[in-house]
Amino acid sequence: MFSNGDYLTEKIAHFIGHFEIAEEAARLRQQPEGFDKAGQDAVGRPLEGPTPVPFVAEDVDVGYVPDVDHAPQQNHSDLVFEGEPFQFDPPIITVPSMRIGAPAPGEADIDGVWQAPHTLQAGMPPSSLIFVAQQHKFLFDNDVVVIGEGYDGPFPTTPNSLASVDALSVKVAEVLAPLAELSLEMNEENIAPWVKSTSSAADSVEEATAAGETLEGQWVNGESAETVPELVDHLPKAWQDPETDTPTTSDPIIIDASEAQTTMDLQTGGNLSLNQATIINAGLVGTTMAVEGNVYELDVIMQVNAVQDIDTIDEGFAVLPGADMETTATNVAQFIKNTTDIASERADLNPETMPSGWQVTIVEDDLIFFEWAYQYNLTWDNDCLVATATGTTTFVSTGANAGLNAVSFSDLGAMYDLIMVGGNLYDANYICQTNIVYDNDTLSMFGSSFDQAGSTTTGGNVLWNQALIQNMGAADWNHDLPAHYQQAMDALDAGNAAMPGGFATDSGFAGYGDLNVLYVKGNIFDINYVEQVNIISDADHVALYGAELAQSAEWTIATGTNTAVNVAAILDHDSNGSVSYVGGEVYSQALLIQADFVETGAGELTGEAPLANEVIAFLTDDDLSASDMPAIDNVGALESGPIVDVMDSILA
Repeated sequence: MFSNGDYLTEKIAHFIGHFEIAEEAARLRQQPEGFDKAGQDAVGRPLEGPTPVPFVAEDVDVGYVPDVDHAPQQNHSDLVFEGEPFQFDPPIITVPSMRIGAPAPGEADIDGVWQAPHTLQAGMPPSSLIFVAQQHKFLFDNDVVVIGEGYDGPFPTTPNSLASVDALSVKVAEVLAPLAELSLEMNEENIAPWVKSTSSAADSVEEATAAGETLEGQWVNGESAETVPELVDHLPKAWQDPETDTPTTSDPIIIDASEAQTTMDLQTGGNLSLNQATIINAGLVGTTMAVEGNVYELDVIMQVNAVQDIDTIDEGFAVLPGADMETTATNVAQFIKNTTDIASERADLNPETMPSGWQVTIVEDDLIFFEWAYQYNLTWDNDCLVATATGTTTFVSTGANAGLNAVSFSDLGAMYDLIMVGGNLYDANYICQTNIVYDNDTLSMFGSSFDQAGSTTTGGNVLWNQALIQNMGAADWNHDLPAHYQQAMDALDAGNAAMPGGFATDSGFAGYGDLNVLYVKGNIFDINYVEQVNIISDADHVALYGAELAQSAEWTIATGTNTAVNVAAILDHDSNGSVSYVGGEVYSQALLIQADFVETGAGELTGEAPLANEVIAFLTDDDLSASDMPAIDNVGALESGPIVDVMDSILA
């Protein structure tokens, strides 16, 4: 009917629904032949499948067979540590909803004040945040070292220090009670009870270093101080000075032992245990804050050092005098409160500008900011050392272990001109620091005393706690909640997002054209929690057999200089303004506890308790089977501790 060669006919065909024109027909003329699943093509011819081609791999010798053991490394120390299981049940957080807050053009609000003829789009609401960090370090380095042979006397024993460490822990617990008994369970339901109970317990502490509704200043060892000491100035020299590289040479070193000065240097301590934590909380910051309910504020720093360094030293050992021998315990605490006034700065820039509208973000339930860090550092380094001989230069180190825990967390979140809270505000900063060092050393002299000079240091331990809590917010809470604040929260609860007219004439918002507002219908939980524990057991027993060492020259023995350090800082940024309102009550409590238990001095020689002489014999030329080896697993070790780690310095 239509001619495909006529373009006018093709146009008419398009209008009547016939679309297969000449150009389209040309495009579709090359059509592949179809086929079906029955093995036939479109015209019924059988389809032929591909011809299989056999493949035979050639036997190629690459000349290399990899020998890779993918099995995990076994713990050859046979130490199995079962830590306390940690379980965290995060709270169920309901996704908040948003509402837009500005009336329609020409529409009056509840105060009859006409609004600006525009609507602002609300942004995404802030999210609750929970941060949990738990760090445990366990370091066991109990050594038994015998230098020389020919000694058949009693072998020194290191007492089990577990009971002594437990006794020091009891003293620490007595100082921290009752606050330490109030555990912070990490779920939403227990946060508010913990803040309230901890505040009550802090208020009942009678022998606090400092207490009050708020604290500001710095304290060192229980006394207010103008300046605070620097940690680096109090560290032992071994941890202060960087190690210098000893120049190496390929030339042989020849020493004439008959003329050289004979020296012996024995070091069994020098352990470092360090916990460091920093929390920066700026997840929710407002220029002005208004709380309809109550406000609970809590700032707590608790610092305790406990050390026992009572040494038993036989006659014949020259004790080195001076400051290096002294065991020191230091507590440093700082409370800082800063206030900024961004509202005044904006008012100075645009004094004639007043709010004409707002954007409102609504959180239907609670808003939680929870940062929790726990650090535990255990070093068990109880060594036994017997020397019956020395070379021209003898150096033995069985300590110098370093255990480090470090965590740093920053929450930088949303900024608002106004934050309104329909429930309560819980704001708590909590730091608890504990150092326990047990360093009761025994130095025994068997046989005759040395004919030459020597020196001994058994102290020089350093215990250091340093904590900082810095709050950024208004200096005080204003109990006169303005009427338009209460009107705004009541209206938003009822579903009315219109801005009350009182904000348009509020001098506190001068310079603001539009207000960025957050309304939390529930509670706000702002909790920052840090707990740090260092435990070092370094009860060493060193015995020298003077009869064999009578020809030795200068000797040096160091069994102390252990360092336990806790450093923590919480920077809590709550507000950029100078004004905060509360409709209910304000419960504020700040507490500082600093305590030291330092026991040093000289003890009495406990006697020469004999031990199997095979401990000496197994390092001689005598052949001993495995069954003849003495059981020395528990020499100065924890129950279920590891086997002896001979002269091993560990960095964990």
